Amino acid sequence: MIRGRARTEGLPAAFEAVLQTCKNEKARPAERLDAANLICRMSGIFEGAGEDDSDEKAPSTMTRAELVARAEQARQVLAALDEEADGSSELFG
Repeated sequence: MIRGRARTEGLPAAFEAVLQTCKNEKARPAERLDAANLICRMSGIFEGAGEDDSDEKAPSTMTRAELVARAEQARQVLAALDEEADGSSELFG
C-alpha cells in the first residue's frame, strides 16, 4: 500500500518539486544541476545514452517469435521488481 502510494502520489509530487528546482533561476547552480541530472535519470536518458533507438522495432512490426522473446524479457524484469518489493516489505514487518 505504501509503495503504491509512493508511486502514484509521491513520484509525481517529487518530480514536480525537482522540476521547479530545475526551473528556478534563483536556485544555486549546483541544485539546478542536481535537479536536471535527476530528471534525466528518471526519464531513462542515461541508460540509453549513445544508443540509437531507431533499431527498436514497434511491436506491430514484430514476428510472433520476437514478441514472445520481448514478453519473456518483460516477465523477467517484473519478477525482479517483485522480488525487490517482497524483500523490502520485510523491513516494515
